[in-house]
Amino acid sequence: MNENNNSAFSYHLTKLDLIDNSGKDWNLIPGVQSIQYFESICDPYISANIKILDSGESVINKIVGGEEVHMSVGGPDEVEYHYIMMVYMVGDRSVSNKIQTYNIGLISAEALTNEARKVSKTMDGRPDKIVEEILTGDDSVIKSEKDVFTTPCQNNTKIHPNGKSPFSIINSLCNGSLSAAKSNKKGNDSSETTTKEKSLGGSAGYVFFENRKGYHFKSIDALCDTKGEFGGVGTIRTFIDSADDGVSEGSIINVNFESEINLIHALRLGTYSSQLQTYDISSGNFQVYTYNLNKEWDNQSHLGSQTKLNPMQEKLSGQPTRILSTIVDHEKYYNGTDTADPDDPDYKNDNNFWDYSKHYIVQNISRNFMLNTQGLRIDVPGNIDLCVGEKVNVILPSSVSEDQKLDEPIDESNSGFYLIFSLSRFFDQRTQEVTTVLKLKRDSFGVQQIENEVLLS
Repeated sequence: MNENNNSAFSYHLTKLDLIDNSGKDWNLIPGVQSIQYFESICDPYISANIKILDSGESVINKIVGGEEVHMSVGGPDEVEYHYIMMVYMVGDRSVSNKIQTYNIGLISAEALTNEARKVSKTMDGRPDKIVEEILTGDDSVIKSEKDVFTTPCQNNTKIHPNGKSPFSIINSLCNGSLSAAKSNKKGNDSSETTTKEKSLGGSAGYVFFENRKGYHFKSIDALCDTKGEFGGVGTIRTFIDSADDGVSEGSIINVNFESEINLIHALRLGTYSSQLQTYDISSGNFQVYTYNLNKEWDNQSHLGSQTKLNPMQEKLSGQPTRILSTIVDHEKYYNGTDTADPDDPDYKNDNNFWDYSKHYIVQNISRNFMLNTQGLRIDVPGNIDLCVGEKVNVILPSSVSEDQKLDEPIDESNSGFYLIFSLSRFFDQRTQEVTTVLKLKRDSFGVQQIENEVLLS
């Protein structure tokens, strides 16, 4: 590794090879001006953009799309990070004085495979097991060799894709999956779970994304877990906004507040309380289910210090602000003669394919909106190891007057744990410095007690 850079911003591009269709390797490093790298919790792929200045033997005439690009980057942590992506586009090409510049767009190989594959095979079992089968199973259409990380589900499902793309199927499973509430339940060899209780418990809200480490099909509870109750605790990096200290890998260069709570929007979506009317077309049963976030708060994980909704939110959860309706069919995949409706007093069997609409429709809406309660955008130096889906601890100085800062040094409302929602990294090859921009989100305000121990130590 090049030892000339040792600051928090430094990096060294050790490899950037494009392999054309003839198998020839083209070293892109001499012409690289900059590289932008992207990850998002909303995207099932990673992507990058390389800006090239080309004055010699031009590689652009060899690009037809689909070529592999192998990139290796080393940072001040003396770790080398490797990426393999594929060319999906060339753009912004210009020529002046026999020198041409252009951008090469890169994306995960699986993203291209996804666009070219359609699935018609019926699949059933736990949603997390179906996701694994789609991505890496023996009959996988994606055939990825990357690691897959999942939060085990508490429910079974059966799907008929009817020609949908693999990623579209997985995204639909995000809306119909329930995690095991407050459980570190591990995945097992079985692709199903046996339903013996009428109440599943669990919490709805899943996301599917790719980061540098692989694919993730995770519950929002696991992503927001800081106490080990939902199987989501991992290493949490701390970033400090302090003008008094020099720049280090844990420094915050810039902070922007991007989102705050919007009560009108929340009420219209039914975030705090909503009513779901269900009609079972097999039994003719009509039910009304009321979801109250204030009552469900303790069954979910949270990034802030709130132990319940704030007084205004609690008041607004007193009655439903949105009414939804859906048709359910518990007997769709049940051929027995007994009732298959788990809410029927005469229910006696173990039907493993209930219609779980009542359990996840309103919870999905509430959980996803609450994750946007508070948002930050912070610029930090380097930190090439960071990935979306990880949590960070942000420490912001108090905005009170100088004479009060001794008693209130930390902004207790805005500091604390956040989830990395999206990440962009800019490698400037001319200066060999890299800056990472993190978009952070969380579902509640305040610094948790375990964070206070960190902040005040």
